[in-house]
Amino acid sequence: MIVFCQVGDPLKLWGKYRESLSEDIRRRMGRENRNSEPVVDIVYNQCLILLEDIVTSMSGKSLLHFGLPEPIREQSIIINNQQEGKIIIPNNLCDTVGDLITLTDRIYPNIEYATFNSLSWLKERAILTPTNESADKINDFMLEKLTTEQIKYESIDTVTDIEDTVHYPVEFLHTLNPQAYRLIFFI
Repeated sequence: MIVFCQVGDPLKLWGKYRESLSEDIRRRMGRENRNSEPVVDIVYNQCLILLEDIVTSMSGKSLLHFGLPEPIREQSIIINNQQEGKIIIPNNLCDTVGDLITLTDRIYPNIEYATFNSLSWLKERAILTPTNESADKINDFMLEKLTTEQIKYESIDTVTDIEDTVHYPVEFLHTLNPQAYRLIFFI
């Protein structure tokens, strides 16, 4: 109908029949995620993706061309992998590289020339990592690349109350790696 007929108000048509059109998708998603009811917006988006695939194969045009909402394609990737407990980040949102040097060169090119005037440039970039240990390694690597003079202040490895020495021996304190207690100032 959308492709071969001139529908007067496609949005009204979608609003009226989207429940019926997405019924099978809602049931399937309900079976896949037994613990929870599927989110309505995700169900509708999945339905729009299927509709757009059919419309595109018939006309070569997207739903947007016919006055219907455009589906979010990345969401379908996340939904399909939800069963495995994995979330795949769409390629247009990330770079995957094999080593730390390539990663930091892509995200922070020429970091060695960064100055305090570069703060807005730095705030626009991020590296996602699965563990704090990985984040610490990346941070240490990046700090070594900076050419400005640094002063490091490490946290203390003693307790303030002498009675707490029994509860928190120095050996235990050395096993902790609280980055919040390590300050590095750039001069």
